[in-house]
Amino acid sequence: MGNISFSLKKVLNQAKSAEFLKAHLKECLSAQEYKHIISTRNYKNTLFLYLDSSSALYEFNLKKSGLLKCLEKKKIRFKSLVFKIGAQ
Repeated sequence: MGNISFSLKKVLNQAKSAEFLKAHLKECLSAQEYKHIISTRNYKNTLFLYLDSSSALYEFNLKKSGLLKCLEKKKIRFKSLVFKIGAQ
């Protein structure tokens, strides 16, 4: 039973951290920009944002450093940001 409860806690913590991250992303981005994000992923201290179009990919690449700075002000630190087209 210990393994199941540990796994459940881990999944719930990941869900909470994803919601926490999405809330802060909404604050750093405009509503129009946020609509282009399909999903997010945190892997080895790198934030992956999956976008819906190539034009959004271009816009996000232009704003990459500003987005990193905005997240750092909110005490959320990532080594880098990676933008990709399509779902995870």
